[in-house]
Amino acid sequence: MSHIAPKDVAAFSPLFRNSENTISLQAHFRGNINDFSVSDLILSQGDDFRLTANAEVKDLRNKEEMYLIGSIDELTVDSKKIEPILNNFLPKKQNLPDQISRLGIVSFAGDVSGYLKELTAFGSLETALGIVKMDVLFGFNPHRGTDSYVRGNVLASNFSLGKLLNNNNLDKVSLKLQVEAQKPTYGKMKGHAKGTISDFYFKGYTYKDILLDADYDGLRMDGKLSVDDPSGQLWLSGLFDFNDKENPELNFKARARNLQLDKVHLAEKMPYSYLSFSVDADFRGKNVDEAEGYV
Repeated sequence: MSHIAPKDVAAFSPLFRNSENTISLQAHFRGNINDFSVSDLILSQGDDFRLTANAEVKDLRNKEEMYLIGSIDELTVDSKKIEPILNNFLPKKQNLPDQISRLGIVSFAGDVSGYLKELTAFGSLETALGIVKMDVLFGFNPHRGTDSYVRGNVLASNFSLGKLLNNNNLDKVSLKLQVEAQKPTYGKMKGHAKGTISDFYFKGYTYKDILLDADYDGLRMDGKLSVDDPSGQLWLSGLFDFNDKENPELNFKARARNLQLDKVHLAEKMPYSYLSFSVDADFRGKNVDEAEGYV
């Protein structure tokens, strides 16, 4: 086992220039400092980070051209330390969303390949909030105007969405989605999601069999959703734009059939009550008195 002070090797590999904690390393290497393969790798940095893997690295000294292909047996990191560790490898400092720090200890096992600015990951991600299986492509600063992006397939079972979003009305969710998201340099996250949400907890009730196909851009969502639940059916499609808080825009169609209000905890004082409706709406405004349009 070797122990390395990152700043001592920063002259050879500038990506270590901002790292302070001593790195412990054990592995079998073949090649030179710029292009090499490594087997039986065990890499750790205090209690913040641990990696066991086999990998091949090209152009280590050039962050723009550095290419990695590897099989990861274990990658464990404290979510609160992901941002400073990640910024050691990026040409521009990134500020990650607050939700990342709520994941607790994060462990990944699977395969990773690609350039540092565009990596493919296939495997299982275990967090304090649940397990997520993924087959995704993600990147950082792929072009001007975009800080980061991710696209691919995501599967989660009993994942604590409420804790991730710090929302007491939500709890666990199980889903299988195709996702595409990007974070502009200036602006909010936007993207597309399509797939099945098999379980979704909201206000004390777990909804079943939700189909989703929607684009989102900040507080703007345009798409469709259907719920085929034992306590009722719901269909919803259209545009919901809340980016302008003073003048939100809603243009949608909604249908409900035999929605049992007491069972879904929307009207618990009305037992055995059922709701069916059909609504077409197109209006702007933050309340009924100021709305312009029709329902």
